Formats: sequence, structure tokens, C-alpha cells
Amino acid sequence: GLPLRLTLQAGAELTLLPGNNRIPSTFIAPAILFVKQGDQGQVNVGTHLSRGPLAVGGFYRHAFTNSDALIGTVSFQYEVFKIGYSYDFTVASGLEVPDSGGSHEISLLINLDNSETQRRKRYAERYNDCFKIFR
Repeated sequence: GLPLRLTLQAGAELTLLPGNNRIPSTFIAPAILFVKQGDQGQVNVGTHLSRGPLAVGGFYRHAFTNSDALIGTVSFQYEVFKIGYSYDFTVASGLEVPDSGGSHEISLLINLDNSETQRRKRYAERYNDCFKIFR
């Protein structure tokens, strides 16, 4: 069978500028991802900068046996949908594929927890729990 795959990830969301009802907050989200399977492995390190529905980011990927890459990302969120685009550019010398143009990726995330129904439910639970003071 295949060797065991080990994946470790960590990240944080740090507020740079707090928002209010009219202006969304601005935050930075540094992250690291480590993946190892057999003798193959890689580490991705980078960050996203987000304000409202828009996020841009940059990452560096170091692969243990293959090439290294710079990764640029951009994403836009609308209600429960988040669409993203990323581009991987190989930077290791001697390992580039001629005229490859890098690697393009499009992603679609559906987060049902961001639906209007769920947001209303969270708001109602926060302010309408009359018996909370007795617990």
C-alpha cells in the first residue's frame, strides 16, 4: 500500500484594522503547511491579507525532493461562496519546464455556515437566551 501521509497545518488570523457596521475589518492570516508521505514532502509558508470579501496572498513552497515555487493567490467571497485563483511559479534553478507558464488553479468553496439563516440563528442565540443568566 501507500506510505502513511502526515499533514500538519497551523495558522492565525490577526486583526490589523478593526471594522464596524460600514467598514469591514482588515486582517492578516499567516499559515504554514507541512506534508510528508514516504520520501516525498513539502512545506508551504505564507500569508493572506483580507478586507471584506477580498483576500490576496503569497506563499513559498519548499519541496524536499522536487522544485520550489512562489504561489500568488486572490479570492472573493459572496455569501456562502468563495472563489479563488492561484498561480504557482517554479523558482528552483534547472527544474523549470520550458514554456510551462506555471500552474493555474481555480477553487470554489461553499461554506453553509455563512448562510443568512445560520447568521440569523447565531445572532438570535447570542441575544435571545433569556435563561443564560441562570446557568
